[in-house]
Amino acid sequence: MMKNSFLFFILLLLASCSTQRISTFSELSLFSTDELISQNENYEVKIQFIKTIYDNYEFKIGIKNKSNDSIFVESSMFTYDYFPNEKGIDQQSVCCINPIARIKQLNINKDSLVKEKNPYSLANKSTKEIIKEGLVSGTIAVVFGQDPEEYEEQREDSESEWEQKHQYNLNQINGELLYWNNKTLFSCNISPNSKFKDTVLFPISKEVKKIIIKIPIHKDVFKFQFIKLD
Repeated sequence: MMKNSFLFFILLLLASCSTQRISTFSELSLFSTDELISQNENYEVKIQFIKTIYDNYEFKIGIKNKSNDSIFVESSMFTYDYFPNEKGIDQQSVCCINPIARIKQLNINKDSLVKEKNPYSLANKSTKEIIKEGLVSGTIAVVFGQDPEEYEEQREDSESEWEQKHQYNLNQINGELLYWNNKTLFSCNISPNSKFKDTVLFPISKEVKKIIIKIPIHKDVFKFQFIKLD
């Protein structure tokens, strides 16, 4: 009994000493928004960094087919190599995000989030559990000279903070789902003397100094370097 009471007191103490904050997305790494162009006799590729969104880099990519043959382009083939700031770490490769796969994962995350129960809410506990916790908190209050009402106030605060954070996370998922559900897959055939333009997203890699995006078209690979702004 005393062991459980002590553990309960420690949890309450940690909760009272910490402040839960709804995190806001920070732009972890920004690049110049200047449009970059690379071309040869058959193809022209334009790329421009737009912004960071949902922890991803968003780029606008335009491809012009100057050849006499149709070409097939799919964003699943787009990648970037990133170079970490830390010395001694080799470059890593990251693939462009597949909207279909991302939507599937977001729905899984949403389903899991919806099923979560607020651990601080009395509505999720039986009468027996409520009475037991009340006795424990009362015992702790007597031993440490604390006011039992303070524990109840802390519980109510924790319950409210959990609900706010939970709703924020749910809103983030719903917002991203709306974004992806209104976005088409960058996958198409580009006929001769035609062009195609759309945006693509790449996962953010933290602590990078530069990335090199690779856009393969037929037998050619067009490379674009973006250096992190200080």
